Amino acid sequence: MRTLMTIRIEAEAGSRALESGTLRETLRRLADRVRPEASYVLCLDGMRTVVLVFDLADPAQLNALTEPLFRELKARVDMYPAVPLEDLLASLH
Repeated sequence: MRTLMTIRIEAEAGSRALESGTLRETLRRLADRVRPEASYVLCLDGMRTVVLVFDLADPAQLNALTEPLFRELKARVDMYPAVPLEDLLASLH
């Protein structure tokens, strides 16, 4: 299922993770694992935020994907199923 994941990293924890190299390594491992079709970095509500769009093949992966983000980055993670507009329009009659 196509999934949109937002990862919000609090400023202080993010700064520590940036200095230690944890931020780069944790996000690299996640990207290697999910192979996002799109990824963006932005500031949202004053927090470093990463947005990934990827195919979540098995919901059982959720814990393995999110636990390092919670533990290593103190991140807030939200995930949403996402349907391309073209697919939605094609399904409407």
